[in-house]
Amino acid sequence: MHVLAYSRGQPAFRDQDFADLPIQEAQDFAEYFGPSHIHPASGAPKGFPKVHLVHRSAADTTAKDYFEERTNSITWHSDVTYEQQPPGTTFLYILDGPSAGGDTCFVNQAEAYRRLSPAFQERLHGLKAVHSAHEQAQNALARGSIVRRDPVANTHPVVRTHPATGEKALFVNQQFVRRIAGYKKEESDALLRFLYDHIAYSQDIQARVKWAPGTVIVWDNRVTAHSKLILLSLGTSLTFLSRHSGLAGWSAQASGASYTTRGSAIRDSFRRMIVSTAEATERDWQALSPDNAEASAKTGD
Repeated sequence: MHVLAYSRGQPAFRDQDFADLPIQEAQDFAEYFGPSHIHPASGAPKGFPKVHLVHRSAADTTAKDYFEERTNSITWHSDVTYEQQPPGTTFLYILDGPSAGGDTCFVNQAEAYRRLSPAFQERLHGLKAVHSAHEQAQNALARGSIVRRDPVANTHPVVRTHPATGEKALFVNQQFVRRIAGYKKEESDALLRFLYDHIAYSQDIQARVKWAPGTVIVWDNRVTAHSKLILLSLGTSLTFLSRHSGLAGWSAQASGASYTTRGSAIRDSFRRMIVSTAEATERDWQALSPDNAEASAKTGD
């Protein structure tokens, strides 16, 4: 499945019972692909800080507030890229959701890199971008959510090399990247704007997944970016998603030099992976109610 995720982008599996598993079993399954990332600014089920909840209740005015200042809801990003070791294989599955709307879009960042001219690709090699968590932490506090630790900023190559495939991919996004290290503001803004537009306009390397009960989406956060879609007309709909993100190895340079933290262990886990199923108990998933969450369920990516 890990190979499928990083080679095919974002496989979506329908009619799965992943959401019916006890929380610990779902977490154990996801951790076959790497130790779990703990989101620094998100509510979680009580006793399960490694599970990231994406929740918008019927009373949430996020959509209305968002469109007061913006014309669309597209925010392409890879998750928590401000971390020193961002996640790799990620599982996102629906627990409850509206009958329409709320789709998630994905874009292949490796193909986005390949579409660039060789001369432009070469120009990007060696550049690094500063990724920041500070704004996300501030927004979390503003909406009454939790901040588990001080926000960080880290620098990553603009072009990263996948440790398993050796393919290069763009690794910039509007949500967390603040500037190109070593560039003046105008230079950084111009280059990032071109890359953001290139990613956004390339609909032929994008996919849009419609949520339905039993849907599980798996993607490799190192080579795939995504964006949620918000429909203002469906602003009163309930959305309740659960995400498990495994930490992953990544390349140190765009030149192809790379390292991994769990490469051999992850490959071994493919061979011994067992898909376990179990009947969920009322007690296990009661912990997912907003009343039992560690923080406000209004969470972001």
